[in-house]
Amino acid sequence: VKNSIVLTDIYPKFKEFLNSLSIEELLAFSGLLLNGLILNHIVTIILTLYGDYLIIRFNLESKYPKLVKFIQLKKKLSNYTLKISLTWIVLCLLPQIYVNSMIVGIKLYEFIFSNF
Repeated sequence: VKNSIVLTDIYPKFKEFLNSLSIEELLAFSGLLLNGLILNHIVTIILTLYGDYLIIRFNLESKYPKLVKFIQLKKKLSNYTLKISLTWIVLCLLPQIYVNSMIVGIKLYEFIFSNF
C-alpha cells in the first residue's frame, strides 16, 4: 500500500515536469535515459565476460564438478545476455544518431557545400 501511494504521488508531478520541458529538453532527457540504458548494458557485458574469465582462470569446472551443470547453464545464458545487451545498445544508439543528425545535419550540409 505504501509503494502505491508513493507512485500515485510521483506520477502527476513527473508528468507535469515532462510537460514543462521544451522539445529540445525532451530530446536531451530521452538521450540521457538512453545513455543510462547503454551504460547499464555495457556494465552487464563487462560482468558477463569477467564471470567467464574467472571460471576459466580458476578452473572451476574441474575443481567443483557438482557445479558443472550450473557453469554450463551460465555459459549458455551468457551468450544470450551478450546478444541481448548488444542489441539494446544498437537500438539505443540508432535514435540518438538520427536525432543528432537531424539537429546538426542541415547546418553541416550547408557548411560542406558552401565551402567546398
